[in-house]
Parts: sequence; structure tokens; C-alpha cells
Amino acid sequence: MTYENILVVIVLAAAAITDVKKREIPNWLLMAGIIASLIISAFRGWNVLAIRIIVAAILFLIMYFLLFRTGLLPGGDIKALTFTVLALGPLMFVDWIGYLAVCSIPCIIYYGIIRTGKTIPYALPMFLASVILVWRGVF
Repeated sequence: MTYENILVVIVLAAAAITDVKKREIPNWLLMAGIIASLIISAFRGWNVLAIRIIVAAILFLIMYFLLFRTGLLPGGDIKALTFTVLALGPLMFVDWIGYLAVCSIPCIIYYGIIRTGKTIPYALPMFLASVILVWRGVF
């Protein structure tokens, strides 16, 4: 387990708790995570840092225009996804997205069908996907 793994699990755990309780993710939490992941990535090499920043920026712009501007995904969740790709790197992020898809199904069923009218706290499946990724040893 690396520092990035620990950082992702801690930040997304806090994000999941606040998302479930208040339906918002604090900006200070994600910004602290982004700054910490940038520092950790810089110690891995400037090329690692540059690749992660470029991929995160491209992903953020795509999600902003396709998901946020159309109202499909709240801004906090987009920032959380951007933090995650920045911390994990593009290759681990792809594995994490697969786990996120699986972890989203129970949340969509519960919040979308059982508790209709409630917004889905997407930080919860993000956190669960991170735990599964660490548990499976993919990191």
C-alpha cells in the first residue's frame, strides 16, 4: 500500500460521510487531498506529476461540460473524481472506475428506487471502490 492509497481512502471516507449526511462534499477536503496528492506525485518524479496533472485536467474538463453543465453529476462529485485520478494515476484510475461501477449499483437501487426523490451520494460508492481496490491489492 502506498501513500496515495492511504490518502484516497481517507479523503473519500470523509467525503462519503459528509455526502451521505449533508449531500455535499466540502471543497476544503478535496483541495487538501489534491494538494497532498500533488506533493506525493512530485516525489515520484516530475514526469509522473505532469502526466497526472494533464490527465486530471482533461478528465475534469470532459466531466464539467458533459456531466456538470447538463445536471447529471454535482460539482463535488466531479472534483472527487478529479482528485482520485490525480492521486491514483491514469492506469489505477481505470481499475478503480470498474469497481466504482459495481459499487454504484446498490446505491442507485437504494437511493433511486427505494428512497425515491433523494439524490444519490456518489462519494459513498467512490469510497467503497477505493476500499475494494486496496483490499484486492490492485494498488
